[in-house]
Formats: sequence, C-alpha cells, structure tokens
Amino acid sequence: RLEGQKNQVEKQIQLLRSNMEEYEEIREKERHDLDRLSAQNASLQKKCNIFKDKIKSLNEKNKAWEVSYKAQSDDLVFHGMEISRLNGQVSDLKARLIRQGSGRYLVNRNELA
Repeated sequence: RLEGQKNQVEKQIQLLRSNMEEYEEIREKERHDLDRLSAQNASLQKKCNIFKDKIKSLNEKNKAWEVSYKAQSDDLVFHGMEISRLNGQVSDLKARLIRQGSGRYLVNRNELA
C-alpha cells in the first residue's frame, strides 16, 4: 500500500514537473512575444508621430495656400470691378467725344466731298 502511494506521489511529482516545464516554455514564449510587440509598438509610435508631423505641416501649407488664394480672389474681384468702372468711364468719354465731335466730323466730311 505504501509502495502504491509512493508511486502515485511520484506520478504527481512527474506531472507537476511536466506542467512546470510547459509553463516555463509558455512564459518564455510570452516574454519573447512581449519584447517583439513592444519593439513593434515603439516602431509604430515613431511612424505615427512622423505622420502626425507631416499632416500638421501639410495642414499649415494648406491654410497658407487658402489665405493666398483668398487674397488673389479678392484682388481679382477688386480689379474686375475697377476694370468695369474704367470701361464705363471710357464708354462715357467715347459718347461725349462722339457728341462733341459729330459736328466736326460732319464738317470734315463735307470738306472732303
């Protein structure tokens, strides 16, 4: 009976040793996975920060271009209005010249005939 208990205890000890070895292997694998994932996470964080900086830079450039295009657009509108105003003045001056010069034009025309 004592021999049977001894064999049973030895089997349990052997099972425990086997379980411990398995757990040590699992723990070692998890440690390795943790190291690998930590390095991968650090690399991805670095890339993320680079992308954030690039996006920030592009947003700043985009804002500067937006301001520039708005100023150019405002200038075009202003110059368009100024051109329209000046064209109106030219039309008025032409009309005045035609009215003032119509008598002269007729006189000159009669002189040629």
